[in-house]
Formats: sequence, C-alpha cells, structure tokens
Amino acid sequence: MPTAGYLLGLAMVFGTWNAFGDIPRWPAAAFAWGAGLLLWPTAGTLARRQGLMLAGGGMLGLIIAWAQGATLDWGRIFGANVPLLIMLAGVSFLRLAIPMDAGESARQNATGPRALRGTVLSTHLFGAVINLSAVFITGDHMQRNGRLTRRQATVITRSFSSASFWSPFFAAMATVLIYAPGSSPTRLMAIGLPLAVIALLVTLLDRDTHDDAGFVGYPIRLGTLWLPGLLALAVLSLHQWHPEWSVLAMIAVLGPAAAVIRLSGQPQRLVPVMHHHVGHKLPRMVNELWLFLSAGVLAGGLSSVLTVLGNDWLPFTSFGGVEAAITLALLILASVIGVHPAASIAVLGTVLMPVTDDPNLLGATFLAAWAIGINASPLSGLNLAVAGHYDLRSRNLLFWNAGYTVIMYLAACAVLGLYAVLQAM
Repeated sequence: MPTAGYLLGLAMVFGTWNAFGDIPRWPAAAFAWGAGLLLWPTAGTLARRQGLMLAGGGMLGLIIAWAQGATLDWGRIFGANVPLLIMLAGVSFLRLAIPMDAGESARQNATGPRALRGTVLSTHLFGAVINLSAVFITGDHMQRNGRLTRRQATVITRSFSSASFWSPFFAAMATVLIYAPGSSPTRLMAIGLPLAVIALLVTLLDRDTHDDAGFVGYPIRLGTLWLPGLLALAVLSLHQWHPEWSVLAMIAVLGPAAAVIRLSGQPQRLVPVMHHHVGHKLPRMVNELWLFLSAGVLAGGLSSVLTVLGNDWLPFTSFGGVEAAITLALLILASVIGVHPAASIAVLGTVLMPVTDDPNLLGATFLAAWAIGINASPLSGLNLAVAGHYDLRSRNLLFWNAGYTVIMYLAACAVLGLYAVLQAM
C-alpha cells in the first residue's frame, strides 16, 4: 500500500526533525499511527492479537492513572516508540546500499570449515546492518531443495541473533536506548561485543553431531565488509562528536543517505528504486509497526500507574549483577513462551529504571535477553521465518539451541556480573 509507505516516510522526516530540531513529536506519531491504521488489515494474526493486548493493557493503565488524578502526556505516550520505528525504517534502506549476493561460481567452493567460518562471519556482520535480510541471503545460497540442515539452520540463526548484543542498527539497541534512558551506545557495544564473540565461538565449536568437513556454506567476500564497518564507525563517531544527537535519528538519516550514494552512479534507477522501496517495502514493516506502537502505549500506561503508586512495591531496591541475572532469566523465559522482547523490555524498563543507578547495566541486560531470547524461542519472528522458509519445525530449533541458550545465559551473567563489580569499585 504505497500511501502507508509514504506516511511512514513522512514519519521519518518529522521524527528526525524532532530529534535534531525544535518541533513536537506528535506529527511523526500521527503519520506513524496513520500508516498503522491503513495497514491493519494486512498485519499478521499474531501481530494484531499482540497489538490489541498491549495497547489494551496500556489504555487500562492510563484510565486508572487518570482516575487517580495523574496528568497524562498523550503526545509522549502515543509517540514513545516513534524514534525506534523511524530507525527501523532507515535501516531498511541499507539493503539497497549493501548487496551481498554471491555468484553461483563461488557456491561450488563454499564447503568445509572455511565455508563455516565465512558463513558465521558474513551472516553476523551483514545481519548487524541489514538485519533479517542477511539470514535469507545466506540461507538461500546454502539450501538444497528448499531445505537447510540442522547445522546450517543453527549457524545462521545464532550468527544473526548474536548481533543483537552490540549492533546499533538493531531494534534491540533502539529499544534499549528508549527504555534504559541515559545508557551509552558506546558502553553497551563494549559490553556486548565480547558476548557476541563468545556466541560465535560457541557456534563454531558446536560439533556434537556434525561433520564440518562437508558443511556447505556462504562464501565470504572481504571486499564488501568495509561498508558495514564504516557505517557502524560513522554512528559511533557522530555520537562522540555530538553526544546530544539521537543515535536512532542518526541511523534513520544514514540509511537512506547510504542508499542514495550507492545508487548515485545509476541516476536513472535512483528515483524508481527509492519510490519502490518507500511505497512497497516500508509497508512490509506492518507487524513491527503495530508491535512497537502498542508496546509504547503499554509502557505509557504502566509508567502512569507507577507515578500514582510510587516505588514502594518495586521488586528490587537496587540493580546489580544478581538482579541482572534474575532479570535476564525472566526475559529469556518470556521469549520462549512467545512474549516479544520489545514488550517485556518496555514493561521491565519502566519498572526497573527507578532503582537503577547505572542504566548501562540494565541496557546490557536487555540486549543480552534479546540476543539469547530470539534464538531460544520457537515463536520468535526469526525462528518462525527460518522454519517456514526452509521447511523446518520451529520447535526443533528450540531443542537444537537449548545447550547454546544455557551457555550464553551463563556467559552473559558472568560478563554482566563482572561489569557490575568493576563499576562498583
């Protein structure tokens, strides 16, 4: 639906204007909600169900808070996750800037341990920038008769999901920057990168039932790896130069800018390609659109209720390494039973921020929960998409990744605990 796509485009324009200029957030929120309403009939059943539940819970909280005399900021409530949405829309343009399709001639040589390492690195690095598209690019290259082996499926899902530990281009980081306000993207990446390295090493060394000598993988092309690295460096450099600038807004600008620069060498294609992306690709965000819009309403309702109730009933009096481990376990379990990390983070972020002295510890906990949870859950968008596309059973992915989930939970607890101890010294 092109109209909805252009409404999302206007939300991007006004959302970045709000971040860098002096205009209210409500115009961007209005365009985002308008696109959501137009796209409602095309949303998946699960997305609509979750959207109604989250928004309904949020509205109930708002009614309770209003009845108790709370003052409600409707613009903030309905626009809470607009910065996250415009960032996701901006990231979608990176697929136009970073083509990673390999030639058929390379397919014949992409076997063995070297191919395994190339698949892990390619899926992780490209996935960190262009998101889920990287999984299907590598998966389609590796599949035989429309199917992946157990080893191939776990390799691409783990390599991709582990980018959530650190990537500034993931919805995970965007969500954390909203619900752990005051956290630093640089500090979060410094905590998350070691966990990503551990995750990739665990994936490479997981050889219980696999013979990697015959592994058919994706051939890495070192000549194309510079652009993802350059984009990540640009985000960090701009953040260091102007810390007051929103990282989410910077990415929302960098994505389309990178696409325009890439296409500038073919000026006859620039307008048609960008028009097709805005009018036909952006509307495919409908499920994410409704999830994040409704999660923002839920967080707004919960925050309003907490304002009325005060902090006496909060589960913790402080937030350190032990509390991080408990929170991480709860978030992973929530993911396994089908609760999207965005919803659970919106709730726990609202609840735990009042007792959190270091928002970076809370943010890193949320990133770890997202990275581990989307891989562990048979109901995550990642696993459902991979299972459906490659004729696998999503519940098998739960069992195949069970050991990995336990190892990464323990590794995350160790890293978060060490960070908490160092911060307390």
